[in-house]
Amino acid sequence: MFKKSFAPQVLFESLLGDILDSGKIGDLPIGEDEAEVLENTAKEVLASAKSGLFLGAVTLLGSLLEGILLCIGKNNEGAYRATKAGPDELLSDKGWTLYSLTQATKKLELIGTQERDLANKLGNARNCIHPREQMSGSIPEKGLFIECLEGFNQIVSILQKTCKQETTEETA
Repeated sequence: MFKKSFAPQVLFESLLGDILDSGKIGDLPIGEDEAEVLENTAKEVLASAKSGLFLGAVTLLGSLLEGILLCIGKNNEGAYRATKAGPDELLSDKGWTLYSLTQATKKLELIGTQERDLANKLGNARNCIHPREQMSGSIPEKGLFIECLEGFNQIVSILQKTCKQETTEETA
């Protein structure tokens, strides 16, 4: 997949670097305070990966994606709730999960089937935080983290395009 001489930290920085650029999160319909929290989480993902703590990095990456989808959902509260993909409660309540947010985002055509599947894969990898999964040997390694990070970047890139299109259509 990658040459052994390729330094992991360079790979992680290049894959996550775009997210850390305030312009990338800023391109999404996310408030300034929320963007700051998400950017701090992205820095924690990078720090964990650089330290070889891939379980922590995958867990935080799933949290970062969930945070992004939650912020987008809060800005489209009525549309998200109308999809019936999650509980019949406000997105500020705790019932909405990464899975339900992903399903709603797909139903609203902000992401495609491939991005939904990538988000679900990241969610499943994040579930390795449960002791039962860890004891069965399901601990994320570097390869799985890189795969999740590449999928995450693809999802965010698609969201940038579709959210921008939606904003442009609303103002037209």
